[in-house]
Amino acid sequence: MDVLFFLAILALAVGLFVFWGWTIIDCATDRSAQDIEKIVWLLTIILLGVLGSAIYFFVRLPSRNGGDRRRREMGMY
Repeated sequence: MDVLFFLAILALAVGLFVFWGWTIIDCATDRSAQDIEKIVWLLTIILLGVLGSAIYFFVRLPSRNGGDRRRREMGMY
C-alpha cells in the first residue's frame, strides 16, 4: 500500500512538473505577446510554480487561442 501511494504521488509530481515546464516554454515562445507581457507572465509562472502555470493556462491561453471570440459567438458575453 505504501508503494502504491508513493507511485501515485510521484506520478502527480512528475505531471505537475511537466505542466509547469510546458507553460514556461509556451510563454517564452509566444509570438503574439510583447516583451514586457512575456516577462511578467514568465515571472508569474516561475515564482508561483504550478499555481502560476494554472493562472497562465486559464487566463492567457483561451484569449490567445480565440477563446474570447468563441465565447462571444456562443452568447456568453
